[in-house]
Amino acid sequence: MGGTGPIILDLPGSTPSKLLIGLGKDGKIYLIDRSKLGGVGKPVVAATVAKNAIIGGGAAYTTTKGTYVVFNGRGIHCPSGQSGDLTAVHIVPGSPPTVQTAWCAKQNGMGSPMVTTTDGHAEAIVWSVGGEGDNRLHGFDGDTGRIIYGGGGAGDLIGSVRRYQTPILAGGRIFIAADNTVKAFVRNSGQSRSRQ
Repeated sequence: MGGTGPIILDLPGSTPSKLLIGLGKDGKIYLIDRSKLGGVGKPVVAATVAKNAIIGGGAAYTTTKGTYVVFNGRGIHCPSGQSGDLTAVHIVPGSPPTVQTAWCAKQNGMGSPMVTTTDGHAEAIVWSVGGEGDNRLHGFDGDTGRIIYGGGGAGDLIGSVRRYQTPILAGGRIFIAADNTVKAFVRNSGQSRSRQ
């Protein structure tokens, strides 16, 4: 299974509500009941969500519109007019919960996403870098996948970013490590500075 680490997710209003999410090299998402680990058995849900192997880190987040898991992968069942190498699935509460593709977008590379919010739920932005692709930071609306930050101009080119890199948020800045460089982006303005 493993090209990613597990994601812990609580899904109120669902049975079960305490989940462990696995993303597989088989393009599937697995929802597992955290209270029934041990042994070998069936997951609560197993659904094919990507056309390719899902490798690298994923992220979970909740907004006022729902709970999502986002990952680097070419999504299937993308909304009309959407495609790309970054996919978000909506985890819908129920008994059992269900999985629906929420949006697909182009991050232009093989980065792993992270998510920022203003208060834990509001204004969710999915950030990812086009590792071994366009080597730029990209920001997407967490509910729709609409591009919020498209990589900027020539001054925002990061350098050679290796696949599966995840941006890091610290002190109001988003940091990305590349070969011989760390670039810091000021989250609110999109301006960047680099350190060697």
